Amino acid sequence: MDASLVNVRAQWAATTVRCNGVTAGCACNGAESIEGRPDARSRPRISDRGRMMTQQSPMTSQDDLDRNKAVVRRFVDEIFAAGRKDAVDELVADDFVGHSWPSNGDAKAALKAAIDRVGAGLSDSAFEIEDLIAEGDRVAARLTASATQTGEFMHMPPSGKRYTIEEIHVFRVRDGMVVEHWHQFDQLGMMRQLGAMPAAPQPTG
Repeated sequence: MDASLVNVRAQWAATTVRCNGVTAGCACNGAESIEGRPDARSRPRISDRGRMMTQQSPMTSQDDLDRNKAVVRRFVDEIFAAGRKDAVDELVADDFVGHSWPSNGDAKAALKAAIDRVGAGLSDSAFEIEDLIAEGDRVAARLTASATQTGEFMHMPPSGKRYTIEEIHVFRVRDGMVVEHWHQFDQLGMMRQLGAMPAAPQPTG
């Protein structure tokens, strides 16, 4: 057998193999590491931010998950679609953190200001929930959003055009109130449909 291979195997056998507490199927308490392995440098690290959500969130009953999803449905219907600012006070916690729009420190007031901006620029807004998935204290929503641009919106002059795009929203819910929100949307597709950017090139045969 190749001497170098024998040497590597000897190093491996002499090394205490320790579990990182993250790898699927590992049953240890997560207090150990794999630093001593000869191949440890070539293995990708998994940070705490990469842990499964179920490991970070407390156990949640199905009734709690359903209640959290009902809160998010109301948020989409009453705040996004209807633009009801009074619903912000009903559904959003005082310590709410919004990661999707600018804020001067009062996130609830910033959300109400965003409702005003959207209402001034868009008409006939509609949000259709395609998927609603709850786990722990978080709810993920995949939406189809559409509206007609009848006023200035995102520094774009009125176009009179309508857009339809997909959006992803993640909500953190506590005691029946939304306490945190993240948002990703197809901004490029929206701007193309509103005429602010050229349409995507069509493939040629």
